[in-house]
Formats: sequence, C-alpha cells, structure tokens
Amino acid sequence: MSVDNRPRPLLQPIIKSPPMNLGINGVMLVTNMWIERAGDEIRIEIAKTATLNPKNGTVAVFHDTKLFEGTFENSGDLEGQRRGPVLIVKGAQKTLRYGVNNADEGGDWVSVSLVCTNISVDRSAL
Repeated sequence: MSVDNRPRPLLQPIIKSPPMNLGINGVMLVTNMWIERAGDEIRIEIAKTATLNPKNGTVAVFHDTKLFEGTFENSGDLEGQRRGPVLIVKGAQKTLRYGVNNADEGGDWVSVSLVCTNISVDRSAL
C-alpha cells in the first residue's frame, strides 16, 4: 500500500462560528477564512465573503473551499476546489451541504455543511 492510499484519521465534526457582522458602521462586505488540517497530509481552507444588500436586507455569501493534499499539511498541492454563492433573505437561515473530492488522485475528500443565518440585531438593546 502506498503512502497516498493509507487510511487517515477522520476529522471530528468541526464547528466554526465566526460572525460576519454586516451593516454596522456602514460595513456592507465582510470576508473571513478558516483552515483545518488532518492526517499530516491534508488541509482544507474555507473562505467566505458576505455582502449585504441594504435595500432589502438580503445577504449574498460566496464560499471558496479548497482541498490540499501532499506529503505535509502545508503543501501547496491543490487537489480539489468548490465555489459558489448562496443568498439568504433577511430573517432566514440556509444550510449548504457539499463535498470536495481530490480531483487529481482520488481517495481524499471533505464534506462541508455551511450554515448561514441572516438575523438583525437591535444594537440599542446591547
């Protein structure tokens, strides 16, 4: 069995909830990113950009998920990528579920569940 085909530890479900505060002090666009690593060879990068439409309160979220696989976790060897938009109307929540496969060598993959909630906060009550 080659190194690339050996079983790797499964990632435990990872919950990240960095808030993307829009509309405060005129901010209409926010970007954030997080990185996870597994098995000494795999890295997943998820970047999100959220844009607020101030006229109707709809938020457009664009995600870019990248799967890197190599001989170490910081490899620049991009093996798979998935991108796309999701629109969330004011007061709604959407869950986007998708996978990113290793398009080059196969075998490795990541499953993502991205939950986006568009809520208004009464700042005067804080």
